[in-house]
Amino acid sequence: MRFLIIGLGSIGQRHYKNLRSLGFSNLAVYRTGKGNAEFAQKFEREYQPDVFHNSAEAFLTMPNAVFVANPTALHAEFISIALRNGVSGIFVEKPIGHKIPPIEAAVIAAEKKNIVGYVGYNLRFHPTLQKMKKLVEDGLIGKVIS
Repeated sequence: MRFLIIGLGSIGQRHYKNLRSLGFSNLAVYRTGKGNAEFAQKFEREYQPDVFHNSAEAFLTMPNAVFVANPTALHAEFISIALRNGVSGIFVEKPIGHKIPPIEAAVIAAEKKNIVGYVGYNLRFHPTLQKMKKLVEDGLIGKVIS
């Protein structure tokens, strides 16, 4: 399985390390170079990932799945690029985007192509938050205002 991680900030680096720890080695990274250069360069020296600064070249690696971990304002653009490049899975960090229309279009396109998508918000599985949700749904803690 081939992965492309879009963004090499702390979250992108975490995904890279997690995939490596799971035994995956066919990993590439796309970055614009606009983030914290010293932070990314330290990671690059230590892990020596295949880094691309051109998205078209990055997608020539033919990833099966992408991790979208760049700034939120770029999420919809890179989800769309991934969909056009035939990936079968997209993991995007929360929030999925900052404007609704491009995200709706991406979701529709992904559904038409039967692409597996997931928004990384693992706190939704936290037992305390699940309990709070149930208390609200059952009307046991009053009306939620905000």
